[in-house]
Amino acid sequence: MTERLQRLINRLPGPDAGTFHDWNALWLLGYHEMPEEPREVRSARGLARVLREMPIRIAPEELIVGHYPLSEAPDPDLLQRVEGLADPRAERMQQALGSLRPEDAAAREASLHTAGVMKGHMTIDNETVLRRGLRSLRREAQRHLAATGPDDPRRDFYRGAIIALQAAERFALRYAELAERMAEDEADAARAEELRLIARICRRVPAGPAESFHEALQATWLMHMLVALDVGPGHHCFCPGRVDRYLLPALRADIESGRLTEQQARELLACLFVKYNEIPSFDTPQLYIVGGTRPDGSDACNELTLMALETTDQLQLIAPGACLAWHRDLNPAVMRQATLMLTRGGGYPAIFNDEVIVPGLRDVGVSARDAVQYVPCACTEITVAGRSNPWVASGYVNFAKALSMALRGGVDAATGRLLGARTPPAAELTTYEALEAAVAKQVRFLTKSNARTVGAFQAAAARHDSHPLLSCVVRDCLPRGRDINRGVSAARYVFTEPEAVGLTNLADGLAAIRRVVFEQRSATLEEIVEATDADFEGHERLRRQLLAAPKLGNDDEEVDEIAARFADLWHQEAARQRSPLGGSYLPGYLSWIMHARLGAETEATPDGRPAREPLADCLGPAQGRDRNGPTAAMRSVNRIDLRPALGGVVFNLKFDRRIFGTPFHGRRIVSDADLAKLEALLHGFFAGGGFEVQVNFTDAAELQRAQQRPEQFPNLLVRVAGYTARFTRLSPDLQDEIIRRTAHAV
Repeated sequence: MTERLQRLINRLPGPDAGTFHDWNALWLLGYHEMPEEPREVRSARGLARVLREMPIRIAPEELIVGHYPLSEAPDPDLLQRVEGLADPRAERMQQALGSLRPEDAAAREASLHTAGVMKGHMTIDNETVLRRGLRSLRREAQRHLAATGPDDPRRDFYRGAIIALQAAERFALRYAELAERMAEDEADAARAEELRLIARICRRVPAGPAESFHEALQATWLMHMLVALDVGPGHHCFCPGRVDRYLLPALRADIESGRLTEQQARELLACLFVKYNEIPSFDTPQLYIVGGTRPDGSDACNELTLMALETTDQLQLIAPGACLAWHRDLNPAVMRQATLMLTRGGGYPAIFNDEVIVPGLRDVGVSARDAVQYVPCACTEITVAGRSNPWVASGYVNFAKALSMALRGGVDAATGRLLGARTPPAAELTTYEALEAAVAKQVRFLTKSNARTVGAFQAAAARHDSHPLLSCVVRDCLPRGRDINRGVSAARYVFTEPEAVGLTNLADGLAAIRRVVFEQRSATLEEIVEATDADFEGHERLRRQLLAAPKLGNDDEEVDEIAARFADLWHQEAARQRSPLGGSYLPGYLSWIMHARLGAETEATPDGRPAREPLADCLGPAQGRDRNGPTAAMRSVNRIDLRPALGGVVFNLKFDRRIFGTPFHGRRIVSDADLAKLEALLHGFFAGGGFEVQVNFTDAAELQRAQQRPEQFPNLLVRVAGYTARFTRLSPDLQDEIIRRTAHAV
């Protein structure tokens, strides 16, 4: 850690730094400059106004520049200027909600499923930006515009694209000019030369191709800011993606020519990584992924793979979050570095399985060349870097409600209304098979209802939204002349990725009912309904029986097969859905924070879970229910075919830090033997078909102390459900849920 890096970290904004409140007002002023223009042009003018008038600054010692302005409240003068101006995003939301079927709106309000509008969650085509530059893309748009006739609908897109690309080029020039002015006033000769170098770089990129590692890093950061600003305030889970691929040519050229030493390269990369911690919200994922395979299946690791992981390990910051793409021939040094990082706590890197994900992408029509460019585009949702428009983090289906409604003939216990599919009441479900059939009908109903709801938001976005700059850096929007919101007519791949939350609770509940009602005959379905309606008050004996039944995550084939059957049903039903954007439906199991939010609206469930408590945090054992060690939990999850689950899978493992490594001067020294055991465990999981794993190394006592004295643990990092966050900034429900997770020994 250089002194420069430590000072840059010390100056990072705190959790109460606010956000870019004035973006909205500046964008609206630009959007309404020429009301007679089409939406694409007006949106580009909105972005241009933001980039022209937003404040910029260069902090002391920065080598990578680009300041995201934060404030606690909007500028009142700006607010007054935009008073009464129509906001197309508000119109989009009104259209989406107004077009819902009444039954779908009711289901959404009752937390049977949820959907909304989520932007970003992707990686742009950094490779093309670094190779060609924005000026080349602008000239391409100009050529296309010149070739279109006066009635060609693509003209509006190209006109907006030209405005947006030119505004982005000018934004970088603002930093070049600022750096030049600062250099003139700088008393320190070394810093003055750094500022002059920054000025030269910002005059070159991202307008032109990157010809050095420093230029590539600077262009990467400015593009990250620019596409985020095109979409709105915040960073919207735009992710740096495959940094060890698109940054590698510039790194190698500089090292081989002697223009840059490895130590200088490491500091520059660290300076870039620090910047990702300046954009709010501070716990929202911005992920990179390294490793993986080439199209021919060979290992893609290189010197930048290790450098990126080691930099993340060194900085110990939330962003950018590290991910590793695993395969059988992964470079052993990379796997050892990843394993070592996991033992330090914080949950980085999350590890993904190329041998499941790449074939899964090929199944839905992704080319072999593109499939190995996949990225987890926020938490664990899978998309293709720079080539796809994913619709993620907006469709969640509450599987615990599917079981609950099947026991009540389709009636939602929380509202007392018939909100699900009409199925036989509990008294008429005389066999276990009849119960499973009723649950399956509810799953189908909820899947279709959620797809219609998500589709309403997608249709509204296609009608009201335009992102002219983002569309230029996602293939193949520019040559097709279509805004990214136009679906399959624009981006190469369009994915809608709904998530099943609570599959574990459903499987555990069905296994418990089969054991208690249909095998032991110690209770009836009506009594199960009565007990869950009462939140088990007065039914403590029955709850103990339900809790004692088989639970997912303990290598019990009985419950594992139930989970596998309903996972297959989910995959099949989700794949049948159709989006107004076109493209593929990719089901997943990412819970994000929805296991807590949906759980808070869900009654007690037959797995023994009390009302309003979080649902299972991952596709794996529910919190505290895995009793047979990590290998058993892994074997349970691997009985589910997850190749279709490209919407994302979260599998959480928690190990007790106290039994892993030896205390030494305040740190824990982990032996090679312990690292080898953890590596073997992970290799075995992925070789057996595992999709993803994320690991927490902590102990319950430390987490409880952090709950009681948060000021003493400001930087305690934990893996939640697809992302890493500061423990003390999580809600009390999420904190309690993480503490309850089972901690294993290795």
